[in-house]
Amino acid sequence: MLYSERLFELLSVLFDCAEASGEVNAGNTIVYLLGESLVDAEPAEPLPAPTMDQYDYTFMLPVLVGSRVTFTNRDTETHNVHPYAKSRRRNRTFNKAQRPGLVLSAVFANPDSIRVTCNIHAQMLAHILVLPNPFFTMGTEDGTFTIAGVPAGRYEVLAWHEEFGTVRSAVEVRASQTTTVEISLTRTTSDGSRSNE
Repeated sequence: MLYSERLFELLSVLFDCAEASGEVNAGNTIVYLLGESLVDAEPAEPLPAPTMDQYDYTFMLPVLVGSRVTFTNRDTETHNVHPYAKSRRRNRTFNKAQRPGLVLSAVFANPDSIRVTCNIHAQMLAHILVLPNPFFTMGTEDGTFTIAGVPAGRYEVLAWHEEFGTVRSAVEVRASQTTTVEISLTRTTSDGSRSNE
């Protein structure tokens, strides 16, 4: 199988923030690929062990199916870890207290969207996307992304953001070439429609 050297040299996620209150952090966007040939493909580099640290307020974390996710608490007060799986049949949920310095872990065995709350501090919120292949990344604050070592082929590229939801687009990756994709995230309108420019 031929591999492209880099899939996204520059993937820009442009925000339509006309209705936004305050700034939107493009770094809170998870970009990932879907396609049957990606399930058994190896990433260009090994994925780091996923860790979700209880510190401050909001977190996003993309993880590969079957990965052990570590939950740490760097704060000086007790929190708890309470994941809500979108589909309770797919992944087991739990609710555990976490005092400072305590480390918890869990394995999410199936693709899912999981919301994690701290029942002690209502303002703390996290999102875990459990993905079926290792071809994903978090954005940078300026909205650029790079996913390396993607096999040549046709895929669906998805960009997920807490405020904007998921935007999908088709992409074709050619061997030994760089593919550039531009996605626009916009707020959902009152009729539920969303545009992808």
